[in-house]
Amino acid sequence: MKKIPLLFISAFAMHLSVAQNSTSPAGKGWGEMDSVGVYTYVEQMPQFPEGDEALIRFLQQNIKYPQMERDSSIKGNVLVQFVIMENGKVDDVKILRHVSFGIDSEAVRVVKMLPDFIPRRQEGKEVKVYYKLPLRFKL
Repeated sequence: MKKIPLLFISAFAMHLSVAQNSTSPAGKGWGEMDSVGVYTYVEQMPQFPEGDEALIRFLQQNIKYPQMERDSSIKGNVLVQFVIMENGKVDDVKILRHVSFGIDSEAVRVVKMLPDFIPRRQEGKEVKVYYKLPLRFKL
């Protein structure tokens, strides 16, 4: 019988994964922006429409396990960082933790498909915010 690969989406509080580090990439702290005008933390973090469970469902429905990685039994955890713009759109998608070309490419493809987030505010205005999303690819 053929083994069917499963894709598990790691969902341990995606927006809280940003809060694991107390500083931004540029070394700035809470409520401060980096040199390109992006915040690491804000008073209210951006939210996926309908919450984290809806984000997990979206990812599970749209991620396709790359055939080459499936055939080679490649698995692992990829960490994707992106910026949620003032209008909620996803921009500047980057891989922070690499697994393989196929898995990384699939993670980026699906993140770019995400619908607009609900933007959040810092000091009363909508701002750009870094968002980190861990994805677990497992056969």
